Amino acid sequence: MNKDKPLHFFSAIKTVPIGKDEEVKELRYQLCNVNNVAMIVGEGKNTFLKHYYTTYMDEYDLVFAITDFNYSLFYFKNTFKMHAQLKDADSIKELLSTTSLRFLVFVSNMPQLDDKEYLSRTYDILPIETAKLGPNQHIILQRHHRIEIFHQRDGLIFHLQNLNEEISMQLFQNTLVECKSGDKLKDLDTDEVQRLLKILDGNPSLIILLARYLNNNPKYSIKSLIQQFSSSTEHRKDMLTLIFQEIQKTPASYQLLSTFVWFHSYEVPIETYRAMMKATLPSITTTDLAKYLSTMSYYGLYRLLGNEYSSWKSMIAPMREMITGGVKSKYFSNFIHCLMNMCKSSVTKSDHYWFLIRHAFYYYDLNEFGDNVQRASCMLLISEILDSLNRPSESLNIALRALSLAKDNKNLTFKCYQLIGVIYKHSYYKQYRKSIDYLTQACTLAKQLKLPQLAYIYNQIGQCHEILKEMDLALKSYNTAFELVKDFEKSIDYTETLSYIGNWYFIQKDYTKAIHFLRQSIRAGQAHNFIILPQLATLTKAYYLNHQSSKSKETLKQLESQPNSPLKTIYLNEYKEFLSSQPILTLSTTSKYLVTSSLILSLSALLFLRFFRK
Repeated sequence: MNKDKPLHFFSAIKTVPIGKDEEVKELRYQLCNVNNVAMIVGEGKNTFLKHYYTTYMDEYDLVFAITDFNYSLFYFKNTFKMHAQLKDADSIKELLSTTSLRFLVFVSNMPQLDDKEYLSRTYDILPIETAKLGPNQHIILQRHHRIEIFHQRDGLIFHLQNLNEEISMQLFQNTLVECKSGDKLKDLDTDEVQRLLKILDGNPSLIILLARYLNNNPKYSIKSLIQQFSSSTEHRKDMLTLIFQEIQKTPASYQLLSTFVWFHSYEVPIETYRAMMKATLPSITTTDLAKYLSTMSYYGLYRLLGNEYSSWKSMIAPMREMITGGVKSKYFSNFIHCLMNMCKSSVTKSDHYWFLIRHAFYYYDLNEFGDNVQRASCMLLISEILDSLNRPSESLNIALRALSLAKDNKNLTFKCYQLIGVIYKHSYYKQYRKSIDYLTQACTLAKQLKLPQLAYIYNQIGQCHEILKEMDLALKSYNTAFELVKDFEKSIDYTETLSYIGNWYFIQKDYTKAIHFLRQSIRAGQAHNFIILPQLATLTKAYYLNHQSSKSKETLKQLESQPNSPLKTIYLNEYKEFLSSQPILTLSTTSKYLVTSSLILSLSALLFLRFFRK
């Protein structure tokens, strides 16, 4: 985010990559005069586009980057709603098709998608057709190779050029000097210089990588490097292999690389790295982590942006392939397990959650798994995420597929049954019988495996019965859940179960019992910082209907004092509607005096009449 430009949801440090000024100007000319939409192909796309942005940022009102077709879309749809100039459009495509704002949109490479899928999704969400775009309304796609069908649709293909020989050698020399390794080029003869240039191939990232490796390994000379690389055509892979072998010499760094190499696609905060390390590698210290991150940053494989590390995708992906066999299966399984556990624990905290789910979608789209357990685990995680994003149809389809793959794994089968049962209960489906069936199967497995989720499942079953007006069965489920959690007051299931029972009595118009259970739920929730908005909202109404107006007002104040959220607004509006539909059950102080005076007058009148009758 660029703090100086509120609609620039993109930022870059103003650096000038050597030898790229003219190319940046050429791209600008092409976008303004030839085609509003371009596809960038070649090495160094990210660095080049950051150079373009820092050069021409003042020419645009709105700037953002779509790094994937799941998290990014969800994030920007919600973010745009908070800005007056952007909030009225129903979709990003509609916004960009109708706005008068000058905009620049980047679409990342996304190597996990094939060309057809990449273009299909891009055309679905963006107005790629130039006719729909005005001056200074530009869309830039990134791809590792030319897509011919895009070119045939009149899309502009912009090939990044490699550096010329002079600039290549200058960058190589500057990096060596910058890293204090001295002038190591002076001993090369003409033939060796030409062979070195051929190895460097004008590729800025490879040039820097080679120079820094030489600086970090003083015993490894340029001559020996030239000799070793001259017989190969995959120089970047050769260089990464050398770095990989160097990292392997330090067991802690190798374990960290083998775990974190799967997170090569997006930025990851330092705190998330620490949390992942704690979850999967408890024997590794923070000092080990700092050393690993320092090594990866030195070689340019990681780039520190604020408090986040951004991986150099084209460098990290080949390193991932170097982890093979049983080691690869082990660490990838650890990665999926780590994702599932951390997403589950973070969903209400929103700390690591959004940084993790993008990686889950990446591997789901890539569809390269070692076995069905890995595939089913990832699909189950994706299904849970889609359910939390209110996309129940997609969520159910993927959960059912995960169930078919997980049949030989009871733990995964249980999780699938539970999730499918919850999805069928969703307001989108309202298939409560199916929900009960799947949740009951989940219950059976949970008992066999002695899993702690039983109370949660019984509460879900109880809700289904309640909606189906099977009130006795609902209370039976809630009471069963309470028997399981009554000794665990710190559990959220304890708080929620009391809330469900309180709601049940509220529906039955037994307000005294409803108040009793709701107050217990609120007390437990407050003690452990759980959300208690639903309980407060129902308790406010229960007090009102139980003719305890002062208590109702106190609870309403408590509800109003809760942190602001969309849910709080909903409950407050709901309470206003509730009040408007109720007869006046209490009287003000003034009204009480009026009533008392009226009664006295009435009694006096009766006595007066009786006196005269005599």
